[in-house]
Amino acid sequence: MKKPLSVLAIGNVRLGARRARAARWPAPLSVSELRCLLGRARRQAAIGPLSPDGARGIALAFVGGHHGHAQWAGPLVEALGLCAHFFVPLESIGLPGRMTLFQLEELGRCRGAKIELDLSLTRPRTTRSLATQIRQRAATLRSRTGHRPRYAWVRGEEWDGRLSLLLQQHRFQGAVSADIARHEVAERTPLLAARYPSWRHRWGWGRF
Repeated sequence: MKKPLSVLAIGNVRLGARRARAARWPAPLSVSELRCLLGRARRQAAIGPLSPDGARGIALAFVGGHHGHAQWAGPLVEALGLCAHFFVPLESIGLPGRMTLFQLEELGRCRGAKIELDLSLTRPRTTRSLATQIRQRAATLRSRTGHRPRYAWVRGEEWDGRLSLLLQQHRFQGAVSADIARHEVAERTPLLAARYPSWRHRWGWGRF
């Protein structure tokens, strides 16, 4: 039995190393920590894009639309010749610590960076409003970056047949969440389980 695709989720990225409080999780990574993390992951397994068919290897998911994703993570992914998915919640654009529209456009020009949709901040009241938000946000990302989003970051507790069907109707290949333990499927749309780097990974002990 082959090992399923492992999705490594990365939150905030900062220039300098800061020791985060234990209660804060996922803790921010410094640029140097991220470079070492990606180097170890590349040596231990193949890093490639998300795949709905259960491919092997590691897929990188940068989550939250943080300033550091555009400023440092995107150029680092490009310099290392890797592929990574950047999930951007459009509601956070321009907020303190989050990327601006200009940075989003710059990120879209980085080789290896795939711009995806982050729905974790979406609070629709009806199925129609959720469908409208998915359509409008996907269109905005495509017009700003030239990337049509193929995956959506979702909250695991809101994954159901309705959301799965809407993503399928809008030609998404799947969804990703850090709130589930293993890959799932609903209405033929896969939900891929992601995990944040553990402290063992950050200190160079853990295997991917």
